[in-house]
This record gives sequence, C-alpha cells and structure tokens, in this order.
Amino acid sequence: MAETVSIEITIKNIVFQAATGTFSVFRGENPEVGTISIVYKGQAPYAGEQVRLTGTWGEHPRFGRQFQAQSWEAIQPKGAEGLVKMLGSGVLKGVGPAMAQRIVDKFGEDTLEILEKFPERLREVSGIGKKKAEAIVTSMEISGKTGNWCFPWKATGSAATSLPGSRLCTGIRR
Repeated sequence: MAETVSIEITIKNIVFQAATGTFSVFRGENPEVGTISIVYKGQAPYAGEQVRLTGTWGEHPRFGRQFQAQSWEAIQPKGAEGLVKMLGSGVLKGVGPAMAQRIVDKFGEDTLEILEKFPERLREVSGIGKKKAEAIVTSMEISGKTGNWCFPWKATGSAATSLPGSRLCTGIRR
C-alpha cells in the first residue's frame, strides 16, 4: 500500500472538473517535485491558489505519475505573486489578473486583511470606482454564502461556514 504524504503546491490550472463537482484533475507546481498532475474526488481549488495536499503517489497507465489527493487545504498565499494569482484567478467577479495586480500593488501584504475587514478601501485602487467596488464586495458576500470564496489561510472547504462578523468564510477540509 502506498504511503500517505502531504505536499504544498501552487495550482497552475484545472484540467478537468466534473459538472457535479465530484471529480477533478488539476496541475500544480512545487519547487521540490516540479509540475505534477493531481486527481481528486471533489471540487478543485482555484488556479493560483496555494494548497496543502494529502494523498498518495500513483501511476496511471495512460497519463503516468499522478498525485491522488485524498484531501486538500488552502494555505495563505506566499508573497505578492501568490496574492495576484489567487485574486486574479476568477475567484472574485470582475477581478482579473490586471486588477488583482493593482489591488496587491496598493495594499501589499495587507491585501487579504483589507478585503476582509475594510472592503470599502477598494476604491483607493486605480480603476475601481463606487460601482466596481460594490460589485466586488457583493461577489465576496455571495460567494462566501455558497462557500466558493474564502480567504485561503482560513478556507479549507467547499462547504464553508460564515464566521460571525466576517464577510467571508472559513470552513472544513475538502
């Protein structure tokens, strides 16, 4: 029987996601193991998200070496590049890579805290007016209720629960 291990990766892209959310294949990157394919029976993380996977290594007859994840847990992005990738991945409606870069350029390492505690400060970012800021905040609130948007170091589940006093969510392991 294969040994269960944990590795941390940054999600590069989603190769396949079942419409039902019951199966996914995605690719991730880790400095020690390079780029790897991950198979998971559940919903995939967002592209750009940094996650800790728990599972086993396996060999697929057609696709080769794969990591068969039993669970994954989002972890806090490392550095500005990680924040930009995560925010620009489509996790927030209306925030693409360029807008994510402007947000991170403005708030730096405090970006996620500002989004959570002081979302009105989004208007300080070039290109974000009142309507755009309201749309982003609404996207955060709606997604938080459905468990699709969570701050990475707090989010560990697709079935997340709201924290009292928080616009966003924390949750369970996926």
